[in-house]
Amino acid sequence: TNIDYNEQGLTGTVPTELGQFTEVRSLSLGNNQLTGAIPTEIGQMRKLTTGGYGGFFSDNKLTGTIPTELGMLSQMGDKFSLYSNSFTGAAPSELGQLSQMSSWFALHSNLFSGAVPTQLGQLVQMSSSFYLHSFSGAVPTQLGQLSQMSSWFALHYNSFSSTVPTQLGQLVQMSSRFYLHSNSFSGAVPTQLGQLSQMSSYLNLYSNLFSGAVPSQLGQ
Repeated sequence: TNIDYNEQGLTGTVPTELGQFTEVRSLSLGNNQLTGAIPTEIGQMRKLTTGGYGGFFSDNKLTGTIPTELGMLSQMGDKFSLYSNSFTGAAPSELGQLSQMSSWFALHSNLFSGAVPTQLGQLVQMSSSFYLHSFSGAVPTQLGQLSQMSSWFALHYNSFSSTVPTQLGQLVQMSSRFYLHSNSFSGAVPTQLGQLSQMSSYLNLYSNLFSGAVPSQLGQ
């Protein structure tokens, strides 16, 4: 069963009653004008496997924090898309429980604050389209556990500081769009990034505060 109201001009708040549809597998409310917060009751839709064509709640006018209850959607495999809203606060660590996620974990274009939860390193099935924007602090070393990632590892346009974790060199399946640009990373570029030998396009490190020489290993 699917609920698909993508790009239907919806306004108002998200109905709490949606949580009663516990057999629904796909929920797509993207590209509308929905306001307010995501109801905690959405966490009761535990058979959801995808955010559908429209991408779950993407591209609305939603505000507030992301409910921790969304971490109970443990069968979600793709299109956990909350991008292009006005969510604030910290991303809940409970999102690390979405262990079936393989593509389109997208939190970009919001107003988050604070650090990236280390628990996101548990999303080890991710293979493409991992987007984080508006976060600060250090990049968790645990993101090096996302070893199935092959494209669109997108950490650009954050306020990350400190050094780039050497563990990101473990993402050896990456072939395109490894984005670390437009942050405040400092120190040396880790030589371990030379292990990303499958990269064919867009290894972006510009607009940071790196020091030292470019590692010769990047020529590999």
